[in-house]
Amino acid sequence: MLCGPEQGAEAYPSSDNAWDRFGEALAANGQVGRAIECYKKALSLLDRNTGINPTLRDAVRTNASR
Repeated sequence: MLCGPEQGAEAYPSSDNAWDRFGEALAANGQVGRAIECYKKALSLLDRNTGINPTLRDAVRTNASR
């Protein structure tokens, strides 16, 4: 079963990647304010995720900082 970014964030609320992807989708849809909130959530979760691949951490941080 495929799910969209919003469902991913709902299904995995502790996933920085899910929130980053949701932010990307919102930004692409012109919902910049909501996208910023998702990016902030992704960054807050990213800092707590000690097991994340460093390349993925850098990618999420770079994307969320745009």
